Amino acid sequence: MLSDPTHGYRSVIVMEGPGGSFGEALKIGKIIHENIYFRQDDGLMGVFVLKGKKCLSACAVAGAWAGRLLFLEHGGQLGFHLPFFQGEDAEKRIKASEMLDFAYDIAEAYNELLIEDLAHRELFRQAYKHRTSSSFFYIRTPLLAEQYGFSAVTRGVPAKPVHAQGIGIDLVAKICRQKFTLEPSKKGSSDFEFGPAEFYPANTDLLLEILRRNQSDWLSVTGDSRFTDLRCLVGIDSSSSLHAVVVRDTKLCLNGQDEAVCAAKKPERPSLVTNMELSSVLECPFGAYIGKRERTITRSTNAHTTATPISKVLYRLRAGDKVTVNGCVPTDDNQSVWYKITARNRTAWVSARFLK
Repeated sequence: MLSDPTHGYRSVIVMEGPGGSFGEALKIGKIIHENIYFRQDDGLMGVFVLKGKKCLSACAVAGAWAGRLLFLEHGGQLGFHLPFFQGEDAEKRIKASEMLDFAYDIAEAYNELLIEDLAHRELFRQAYKHRTSSSFFYIRTPLLAEQYGFSAVTRGVPAKPVHAQGIGIDLVAKICRQKFTLEPSKKGSSDFEFGPAEFYPANTDLLLEILRRNQSDWLSVTGDSRFTDLRCLVGIDSSSSLHAVVVRDTKLCLNGQDEAVCAAKKPERPSLVTNMELSSVLECPFGAYIGKRERTITRSTNAHTTATPISKVLYRLRAGDKVTVNGCVPTDDNQSVWYKITARNRTAWVSARFLK
């Protein structure tokens, strides 16, 4: 049970195990999906794989039906592979028609997960490569959990969407670069040889201002359209939550031109950016700061007593001020990641999105 300030105590499903029946996993998964997404059980918060536990094979398939509400704790493991018949001589004993039916069931189930937008297609490409009982495609890190359509938990903070307020286009470029780096299906031979393309010049214009100027909720951005066909589609939804997805397409601008920044239509599969993903971009994986200590404030912001926007303001920092970063923490508020800093001989907390 987890404490929730709105609903009191809410129930969660905790999953672990080495596997089992693929057919039963589908039944369990659909029950989970119906109860979470169609609110048959309003008290059900989601599915958790806890620290130090493994959820493999049929367990992982069942859990995948929770989509973004499958939470992987740091130290937990998900393992996917191609379903198979149990027993050493199973293939000899099973009729060809039964094998075909089994294959069709697998294809139908995985397609349904994709249609429902509950998992990334690359997850199944990876799972298909593992065809024995002891071979798995493992998801063990927050970044992989985010990449393949699930959520990560760090220090007890569940993944939450990143609010676009205060996000500069320079930070968007870093998010796009990370999404590109994590998705091998997006890479061509030249990308592997020369590294990921830059997606936008290093200025600090605010994303929301650029969207407003372009009168659009979505932008296509790239560093230099003459040398790459990579584009990052960046946008916001009705809650101003940030989405970003990298594609190979040079015909995304609504004005018919191929520009470095332009208004674009919403992609078929928008991808939310979460606080866990942003914490990695901002050099705060697992809540451990790994970036440079000396940083510069990019725009005026408040320094707080604790890592929350509702805490007491100690002082005001201006663009260009120098600070020393001593630590960091991902949070579930609208700032997503906070840096612990020293400035003016005082320790304070500031939103990480306002530093470079």
